[in-house]
Amino acid sequence: MLSSIAVPSSCFTQTWVTTPPGDYNPGLIIGNPYDTGCFPVAYGATVSPAQCPNGYSSACAPTSILIPGETVYDCCPNGYSCDGGFFKCTSAIGRNITMTVTDVNSAQKPTLVTSVTNGMNAHSIRVRFASSDLESTTTSSGSNTAIPSSTATLPSSTSSYTSSPQSSPTASGDLSTGAKAGIGVGVALGALLLFGLVWFIFKRRSKNTKNAVELENSPYNRPTPSPRKYPSELSSAGPHVVHEMDSPRQRFELPSSTPLMK
Repeated sequence: MLSSIAVPSSCFTQTWVTTPPGDYNPGLIIGNPYDTGCFPVAYGATVSPAQCPNGYSSACAPTSILIPGETVYDCCPNGYSCDGGFFKCTSAIGRNITMTVTDVNSAQKPTLVTSVTNGMNAHSIRVRFASSDLESTTTSSGSNTAIPSSTATLPSSTSSYTSSPQSSPTASGDLSTGAKAGIGVGVALGALLLFGLVWFIFKRRSKNTKNAVELENSPYNRPTPSPRKYPSELSSAGPHVVHEMDSPRQRFELPSSTPLMK
């Protein structure tokens, strides 16, 4: 029987600054490192037989500590992967971001600080189990072996609907007076509408036929062309009289010499 490790969901909403023991630089970690609820298992310890807690998944399986017939998982929070660091779990953001995180000041009291980071750390929880620890469920198709779930299993709510039988109308031997009256009114209205439609079609066709006959019998008044005007011929009554020009003006000679006056 596998034991379950409980980690409060509030631990996944807290980001703290911590410095792991040894030659490590300060880093950011998910969960309060001073709260045993967020870190129920000591660093490097293994819980057996157990499965990954809710909110964790089997990120990797160490091969150096395997025992025949057993399985070992390093469980990391969902979305984190295994690494070789102290906390074993990391999530790379891929770019530098500025975050408001919690740190412990010199008075050993929590205080909010601003930190720039490109990744987050998380404490891994190592679990171990053997095949005999797995629960077996017998079904009609055979025996299925339950494998530790990497994610929390939430109950799915289903709604059940009950349909009440509807009463079908029963045939009766006779119609009521109201039903008969309704049928009579409906038939009368239908006949009236049909008569109106036939009358409308008849009037429309009669009008179109009359217009066609009038157009066919009316004479086509072709406009009489006006007489074309041509240019008048020249008169041949007589030749064009050309008047003779006057004779040239007479010229008078000047005397050969002009007498000088004494």
